[in-house]
This record gives sequence, C-alpha cells and structure tokens, in this order.
Amino acid sequence: MFSRLFFLLSESFKGIFRAKIPALISSMTIAITLIVFSIAYYSYMNLIDYSFEFKKRYRIDVFFNTDISSSDGKSIFDNILLIEGIEQGKFIGKNEAADIFRAYFDAEIQDVIGSNILPLGGKFDVSPRYRNPSAMEVLVRKIKKMERVDQASYRSGLITRID
Repeated sequence: MFSRLFFLLSESFKGIFRAKIPALISSMTIAITLIVFSIAYYSYMNLIDYSFEFKKRYRIDVFFNTDISSSDGKSIFDNILLIEGIEQGKFIGKNEAADIFRAYFDAEIQDVIGSNILPLGGKFDVSPRYRNPSAMEVLVRKIKKMERVDQASYRSGLITRID
C-alpha cells in the first residue's frame, strides 16, 4: 500500500519536472503574445485619438497681398470671418509671422533677408459641417476670390486621406 502511494507521488513529481520546460515555453509564448497585443491596441487607440484631434482642427491658411496695411489686413480678416463655414480665426500680423518663421527656421527674418517682408494673414478654423474636402475647396475658392487675398490653402492631401 505504501509502496503504491510512494510510487504515485514519485511519478507525479517526475511528471511535473519533465513537463517544466514545455510549461515554461507555453507561459513565455502567452506572455509575449499579450505584450504584443497590448502594444498594438494602445498604438491603435493613440492613432484614432490623433485622427479625431486632427479632424477637430480643420484649418485654412490665408495670406494677404504684401502691400496692404495692418488695418486693411484686419478688415479683410473680418470679412473672411463672415463667410458661412468659417468658425473662428486668428489674425497673423508681421510680428506673429516673424515668430512663426523663427520657430520653423531657427533664424530671424531680419537677419536672413534684411527686413520683415512676410505677408499679413490669418488661420481660420472650419465649422464641423464643412469639414470635408469638397466643402473646404469651395471655402478656399470663395476666399481666393476676395480682393487683396494672395493665397488661401488647406492640407488637402492629408484631409482626403483621413476622411
């Protein structure tokens, strides 16, 4: 009786020790799979959040003719704000344009060219109803037709890919 019990216990422990390597390999495989799935899930969620954040900020950049005064630029800016589909905007004066130039090129515009010849302009956010490529193209054409507007653009390639 004791010999049978001893035999069963000894064989049980031998079986556990024999299966130690396959059990360890299985556990490691499961752990690695869970890590890969977790990283993929968090990457996907961050990408979705980023695309939603971008969709909230559809923007049209407008540059005015270089020969206009600041008051004329603000008047044109106000007229653009009245267009249906434009939600809000930010006027970009010569000093703000110089700050943007400094941020992108890490140099002062006066040092590079000798004077600040950057145009006045504005950045305009689009209403949610107009946040698609065709509606934004219509808005850009309306803005370009305005007197003393030199250029109006938006990121059409990126918007087309996200939509």
